[in-house]
Amino acid sequence: MRGAARALAAARALAAAHGLPGGGATVLHAGSNVVVHLAPAPVVVRVMTGTAVLHDDPRAWLAREVEVCARLAGLGAAVVAPSDELPPGPHLVDGLWLTGWEHVAVDRAAGEPEPEELGQALRDLHRAMAHVNVALEPLDAVRDEVGGLIADVADDPRADGWRAQLAAVPEGALTGGAAGQPVHGDASLSNLLALADGRRVWADFEDVRHGPVEADVAGLVDAARRRELGAAYEQALLAAYGPVDEEVLAAQLRLHDLYGTVWRARQAAA
Repeated sequence: MRGAARALAAARALAAAHGLPGGGATVLHAGSNVVVHLAPAPVVVRVMTGTAVLHDDPRAWLAREVEVCARLAGLGAAVVAPSDELPPGPHLVDGLWLTGWEHVAVDRAAGEPEPEELGQALRDLHRAMAHVNVALEPLDAVRDEVGGLIADVADDPRADGWRAQLAAVPEGALTGGAAGQPVHGDASLSNLLALADGRRVWADFEDVRHGPVEADVAGLVDAARRRELGAAYEQALLAAYGPVDEEVLAAQLRLHDLYGTVWRARQAAA
């Protein structure tokens, strides 16, 4: 919890620097990043903690995320918008990178979305993202990212096997597909928030990149499999999303599984 306490202190300091009350600030979530509600202000601060190791230039990554989400919100897309109560940043406070977002009332008792709703939600997001003209890193940079994570756990007896799996990922999995465009980069059930008013909105675009839409479709399929929602759920999700390149999707699913395995190994070794 020391990391969460440091992130909370940084969020409170940011609030104070911009004249917002931060005495009621609370941690909503502490995982790869820490999410803080600056209560009573309708502002959420996301503090980059665990994922900072993935980016050589966190400021540039977070600035792209803020810009993409501002444009998506302007298009009426179902996303959490950057805050208009606090400059969204990114901000550097006590060595931590922070961004500011609108507070949304999350329904934490909500169940999983129906697969048709989930597939359509991603299709709608992609349609909006296709109109976002922001310079983004290509998705094929994920190969170097995973390679770097493997290097971090080089003493793990599984490391050689992971390198072989990474080398076997075809180039088309990262550059081909049914459509190349801006993609979320970390589409998952956890990043589609269920709200108290019944809506669902996308959040956490930290990994937004340009690449095949199958990368995001694979993220949802992978999440459904991890939650053991079943083959019927998966098929209904895919049918609702629409046509994809099946070979690229299969390769992306292998890459997602590899990335998750290596990331968890790195977190366990940290």
